[in-house]
Amino acid sequence: MDEQSQNNIALVRIREILFFFSFGVFLIRRLFFDVTLWYLKYPIISDIRAHVDDIYTNYVPKILIVCIIFTFFTTRPKITKLCVFVAMIVTGKLVSIANEDLHFYLMMLLVVAAFGISARKIAGFVIGVNIPAMIVTVIASQRGLVENRIDPGRNREYLGYNWTTTPVMIFSYGVFGYLMIRKGKITIWEYIILNGINYWFFVKTNTRFAFLIVFLILTFFMVYQLVKEQAAPIKLFRAVFILLPHIFFASVYAITMLYTPNSSIMTKINRLLSNRLAQCQYSLGKYGYLPFGQAIRWVTIGQSTPDNPPTYVDTAYLQTLLKFGVVSIVLMLILSSFIMYRSFKNRSYAVAIIFAFILLFGLFEQQPYWIEFNMILLFAFADWSKLQEGSPSLPQLELKHQY
Repeated sequence: MDEQSQNNIALVRIREILFFFSFGVFLIRRLFFDVTLWYLKYPIISDIRAHVDDIYTNYVPKILIVCIIFTFFTTRPKITKLCVFVAMIVTGKLVSIANEDLHFYLMMLLVVAAFGISARKIAGFVIGVNIPAMIVTVIASQRGLVENRIDPGRNREYLGYNWTTTPVMIFSYGVFGYLMIRKGKITIWEYIILNGINYWFFVKTNTRFAFLIVFLILTFFMVYQLVKEQAAPIKLFRAVFILLPHIFFASVYAITMLYTPNSSIMTKINRLLSNRLAQCQYSLGKYGYLPFGQAIRWVTIGQSTPDNPPTYVDTAYLQTLLKFGVVSIVLMLILSSFIMYRSFKNRSYAVAIIFAFILLFGLFEQQPYWIEFNMILLFAFADWSKLQEGSPSLPQLELKHQY
């Protein structure tokens, strides 16, 4: 191995360390310090959070930019990708200025910085950071070591978090990541254990959509691996999968704007969706459409009054549109379609199926377009080689590492 090759390997390793350090700070800040209730009993947590906030705000953006610069010493990106990367970073910066928050900017930096990094490593890293912290917090809430708030109206426990759905979502996306690593393969014992945990979360938190989506995706892969050799090649559905993000956005936007309380059918759908249609329609009218979004202080149902109706938008598509802007939702939809395209090109069909379920989930929840939950967004420009599947019923496509 010549000296230049050794230097390239060293730079790749340094770049990976910088990426995963930054991503780790991002995950810990977003899914531990921002959402758990440890600080109420242990003041030292607030002190640690202050240090993490300093790293998150002042150092992580700079480290990710250095990570991206290192990319140019180890690969030769095409001019098209360079233009896309610049557009994403600039959009992220403008959105964060409009929102007075770094979140979207850091998400865009992370997507670009993940260029060429193993998607399997990313999935494993997310599970390794998020799931242990969630397990410790949930167990602590059950043993009285951290506050476990209870909503008697809906018989829901918060399990040590400031919102009852948060630990469920961390678990759900952990399952999705695990299925991607396993390329959709699942044993009967894994099916039973994961569904058992899923049911426990449902009993504790009454999160119906999360319970249903995890049950459906586990059941799908349990059945799919038994019949996939006889099933029609998934390649036949490639166009539908690629268009799926746009179809879901158009559907949720249309049904929201068409909602009227004068229609009995619409009223029933609105009731089934916990008043989401009326609430989303009100918020769209209240906040309007801006190119790079706006800083919104959402009003939840618990905070609302007759003079101040709830404005919180659950669906990922409309929340992104309102908070992060028109440019951002277009960017996220295109990014989602590109991920679908890559999943077929690289024979990573489990990723396409899982992402389809997640996009469906986005009709009812906001997490699908938050990278701290949905690691698949980081796969857009990552290395998929270890997620490839082989199937005698499908054409074997050559993966060319051209960046």
